Amino acid sequence: MLALLAQMEAACTAADQLAEAVGEAFPQHPDAEILLSFPGLGIQLAARILAEIGDDHTRFADARGQKAYAGSSPITRASGKKSSITRRWVKNDRLNHAGYLWAFASLRASAGANAHYRRRREHGSSTA
Repeated sequence: MLALLAQMEAACTAADQLAEAVGEAFPQHPDAEILLSFPGLGIQLAARILAEIGDDHTRFADARGQKAYAGSSPITRASGKKSSITRRWVKNDRLNHAGYLWAFASLRASAGANAHYRRRREHGSSTA
C-alpha cells in the first residue's frame, strides 16, 4: 500500500508540474489570445483544445470538418421515406470531452450561453 501511495504522490506531483509548465508556455503561443477570448476557456482547457486541433490553420477545409473531427456534428442518413439522425462514434474523444467541459464552463462565463441553455431546457431538450 505504501508503494502505491508513493506512486500516486509522484503522479500528482508530475501533474502539478505539467499544469505549471502549461500555464507558463501556453500564453506565449500566437493563438493563445484568441482562444482565451472565448467565454469559459481558461489556460489549461484552451491548451488542451489547441493540442488536439493543432495549430495548422489549413488542416480543416471548413468549420464542418472540424466539428466532425470533434464529434459534435450529427450524422443524418436518409433513404426513401426514412431519415435518422445519430451521433458520431468515430471522433477525437479527447477533443470531444474538452468541448463538453468548455460548454458547461461557458454557462458561468457567458450570460448568452446560459440563457440559451435555460431556454432549451424549458422546452424539454435534454441536450443544449
